[in-house]
Amino acid sequence: MKSGNKKHNVRIAALIAAVLALCLTLTGCMMGSGKQPSINAEDDSTVAYADRQLTFVHNVQSIQVNVNTAVGFFCYEDNTYKILTDKSNGDSDALDTYAPDATAAPDATTAPDAPKADTAEDNTVKYTVELFEKDKDGNLSETPASSDKITYEINEKNGYLFVKASALGEIRINASCANGSELKETVKLNVDRQSVSLFDIVMFVIGLYLLYSAISGRGRIFDAEFVKEGMEAKHKKAMRISCLAAAVIMIAAGVVSALDGFGKLQTVSMILFGLLCAVFVAAIIWTGKYVDKNAKREAQQQPGGGVPRAPKAAFEFDDDEPTIDDVKK
Repeated sequence: MKSGNKKHNVRIAALIAAVLALCLTLTGCMMGSGKQPSINAEDDSTVAYADRQLTFVHNVQSIQVNVNTAVGFFCYEDNTYKILTDKSNGDSDALDTYAPDATAAPDATTAPDAPKADTAEDNTVKYTVELFEKDKDGNLSETPASSDKITYEINEKNGYLFVKASALGEIRINASCANGSELKETVKLNVDRQSVSLFDIVMFVIGLYLLYSAISGRGRIFDAEFVKEGMEAKHKKAMRISCLAAAVIMIAAGVVSALDGFGKLQTVSMILFGLLCAVFVAAIIWTGKYVDKNAKREAQQQPGGGVPRAPKAAFEFDDDEPTIDDVKK
């Protein structure tokens, strides 16, 4: 018994270690080994400030309607690691503070041949974001949509431009930098309908499985240890009713997500999710009435009894762990 439990624990530990290693590897690949763009990145550019070209680095090529999305950031072409912002140190307009006052009187105390001081670098941008709506035929309007249909701002902490549009169409971004440089081309992003997420698909599929289990009364979901003698039928009935309630809610949530292309049914989705949580809690309490807690406690006190066991359909481990039959003997 002890040898089998030890082997079981080693395999569980190896499985967990392998999963963690895979997660760390994937995270490292996504993050990359190079330095990340930042507002506070050092300005290691070798191009003179007056000659730097403003550019926009895309984070996405399109956005979903009614979703606040980080679309990208402004920077110089020769240094894409230094993110530019839309505010100067004095919280004033970048272009206005940069331009010298041409009408100011000359300083009489300055010698005529004295060299002029270099203009301080101002890493701020002035930008515009416009939404051009699509009509029923998919044609873009020639004039920008009203300002109440689009919101945008540059995040002060990370420097990313966040955009949210309430209508389908095309986002157009233009900008100029304090040194006089402008974007070479207008940045264009499509505003598309919201797509169904992987989470919604998984919820819908699980809902179908639970519906099948509730109707047929078959499936591993009904396999439970430590059920009180004579309560097997009541336990199974409680499980079937709980599965049916959860299935209806999960399928409804999947349908709502599929139909919610404009994100106007988020309140309904949140209500359904709350109901699903309530059903799960109620099912745990209800089915818990039919569990022999003393037998369960005695089994957990057996060597290796406190180790969680995965379903055998997913993993094949040794079959010598204590069961309800072992406790009764």
